[in-house]
Amino acid sequence: MFQGEKKLKNNTGLTEKISMIGTYFTQDDKNEKPLPDDYYLDISGYNKVTITGNFSREIPENKLLIMRIDNMYVRLFLNGDLIYSYGEPNSKLSYSRSLGNTWDNLISPGIKSTDTVTIELSNIYTNHVNSVFKTFLSNIYCGYEHDLIIANLMDSLVNIFLSIFIICIGVLCGVYSLVLYKMKRAYLSNLIFSFLSISGGIWFIIDFNIQSYFLPYPIFNNALDIISLLLTAVFLQFYFAARTKNKFRYLLIGHGFLIMLLIIISIITQFIGLFDFYDLAKTIELIGGISVILISTVLICEWKIYKNNEIKWLISSTILICFGIVGDVIFNYFEIKVYIYWFKIGFFLFIILQFIRIVKTIRQFAMENARISILENQRDNLVKVLEYEKLITESTKGLYENIYDLDITHDCPGEENTCKYFESLGIPKGTPYSKALKYVAQKQIEEEFRQGYIDTFNPNNVIKAYENGEKSLKYDFMISSNGENYYWMRIIARIFLWSEDQSIHMLTYRQNIDEEKKREKALSDQAMKDPLTGLYNKSITERLIKEKLSDNMEDDICGFFIIDIDNFKIINDQFGHASGDYAIKEFARILKSQFKNNDIVGRIGGDEFVVFIPIPTIEWLEKKAKTVVKRLNKELEFGTNFHEISSSIGISIVYTDKNVDFETIYKNADEALYCTKKNGKNGFTIYKDK
Repeated sequence: MFQGEKKLKNNTGLTEKISMIGTYFTQDDKNEKPLPDDYYLDISGYNKVTITGNFSREIPENKLLIMRIDNMYVRLFLNGDLIYSYGEPNSKLSYSRSLGNTWDNLISPGIKSTDTVTIELSNIYTNHVNSVFKTFLSNIYCGYEHDLIIANLMDSLVNIFLSIFIICIGVLCGVYSLVLYKMKRAYLSNLIFSFLSISGGIWFIIDFNIQSYFLPYPIFNNALDIISLLLTAVFLQFYFAARTKNKFRYLLIGHGFLIMLLIIISIITQFIGLFDFYDLAKTIELIGGISVILISTVLICEWKIYKNNEIKWLISSTILICFGIVGDVIFNYFEIKVYIYWFKIGFFLFIILQFIRIVKTIRQFAMENARISILENQRDNLVKVLEYEKLITESTKGLYENIYDLDITHDCPGEENTCKYFESLGIPKGTPYSKALKYVAQKQIEEEFRQGYIDTFNPNNVIKAYENGEKSLKYDFMISSNGENYYWMRIIARIFLWSEDQSIHMLTYRQNIDEEKKREKALSDQAMKDPLTGLYNKSITERLIKEKLSDNMEDDICGFFIIDIDNFKIINDQFGHASGDYAIKEFARILKSQFKNNDIVGRIGGDEFVVFIPIPTIEWLEKKAKTVVKRLNKELEFGTNFHEISSSIGISIVYTDKNVDFETIYKNADEALYCTKKNGKNGFTIYKDK
């Protein structure tokens, strides 16, 4: 039945569905019976029927009457006159008994709802007579074909998507099979699954309501439907045979080749005009039943022998497809629903479950190759390490300050140069490396880096790193030779196995990275600081204050200042923007000098600054604010001119245990700033909760 009927049956536009109202009789039984509303005719045993009655609406002259024809001869009479026929002698291909599945139309001569319409239908085949007649009577339309095409395509979007999805799975598995073949690995089951997915996807996409518009010969619709279905059955048999090991799998292989033979015979008999593909309908149902029996037998035998997770997964997914086959055989036999819906659902779920299994094998395959690659690299590196040690040492003297060899397994220096280095630091000869490491950390390395240095290079950690497949360690820290002038150092340690005694050694390369760290800090400061004043920029200022507020430290009181330069616009207007920039820089310098290094002082706008500081008491805050106002009240020189600057300050008191946010304290301080400016500027106001 035409799926787009759901969209068009209530359509009041250019294309409308036509209903037939009247009676019918068969070729041998002339007793007329009322035409049922659902068009399911009681014609058991007959394949010819005559229907007489009226169309449900008038079909104007020159308008198309569109009909869906499924392997039938059709003749249409208007008031006793023949106005249309389909399937007349010489109208079909010489090698076809049927005209296939198609849409056809006639130009209306002008049919009134009161005119007597007689339709003679004759089915080519004797199976599914009721369903094909019902298809015809349910799909008569008046209007334009493109409306039906669009409605059909929209209705089939899900089916088209699923078909393309299954075909893509097949293509991916085909590529994977090719990779396995190139690597001389087992690939047959994945290759067969690839063909199974592609043939199944092609069969999925077949929809007579759509392809009937596009294929040049309607009989090809039948051929494509049957061939793709039979090929899917062939590859399904082969797939199960490839996935199992018991002797019954040869029955599946034999059955698969028999189906292939049937395909070849069917193509030949079709071209000589002996049989049509749809003559195989009952045979296909038999094939489906045999397939269920054979697959079930093979899987049961496989389960009895092996009982592993692989066969469990295969059986679980196969149950779905078997239910689908059985369901469609039953539904087709009783003509409940002749389309193969249940098998499609089961087959799609089967494909998905099998693809999940293949994805897991791909993942295992990738991990296995990665492990093999790692082992091969380790083997090559171990062979070469001794050969390269001298070359590495010589070639890196210009890059590194010192290079030392340590015997980690025996906890001692690995060569004479390392022993001399330890002795130069006052470490007695023969001291274990683990103790010398702690002495070096205590004598040369800045305190905050000492424990990290020891944890990284102690023998236990080095051995653990080697066992985990790590080839090198790295640590950045600050070091000093006199305990005062610290600079940045990086140690890169290479771990390897000494072949002579199978001991683990570590070569350490010490590199001065002080300039590199200074450049990193300069870049970091550049990103955090306002380029004009050197204070924190707006985004960093806000982020740092929010971090302080989120600490939720109990009993902490802080002060949040918003500070504006009074009458800053006058400086820009009278002396120019260069003078304005000078005023901002000088203002920022004075402001920064009034607070500690760890206080947050930032510029968040043109002449707007903020400060966030901890405060011991409210009285201290008031004194601090007075001092800041006084220091910022200063006369600046602009060439030959002088101008006095001052500040207006709004302050919000922050109790950090109250879960306040940045927006709230900013709003409060801004209100206080407004009060300061309203009261004449050059002062401060502390916000008080209303």
